[in-house]
Amino acid sequence: MSSASTPQEKSQCKSENDSPELRDLCSVGEKLENVGKELTEYKDITSKDVDYYLDLLHQYNEVKDTAQELIGHMARLRDTSTKQIYTEMFPEVDDVGDLDT
Repeated sequence: MSSASTPQEKSQCKSENDSPELRDLCSVGEKLENVGKELTEYKDITSKDVDYYLDLLHQYNEVKDTAQELIGHMARLRDTSTKQIYTEMFPEVDDVGDLDT
């Protein structure tokens, strides 16, 4: 059984006299076709590509964590909050979030 619609089936979905259920079913079918088309855009992505970007993300997180640790140490040495350190280091940032430590 093929999931592809024939031109005749598609034209049946466009009738204003159809029941609401049939229109809903046709709408779901069209959405499914669109999702299928979107997925084909990603077919060339390999697991090697995914592994590469996951490795980059891992490296980024390690650097970010290390920077946050260093800022925490600076705050303790200066007897101030990490929020104050962030404010001094990055004055262009208006909101440093909930950094009260």
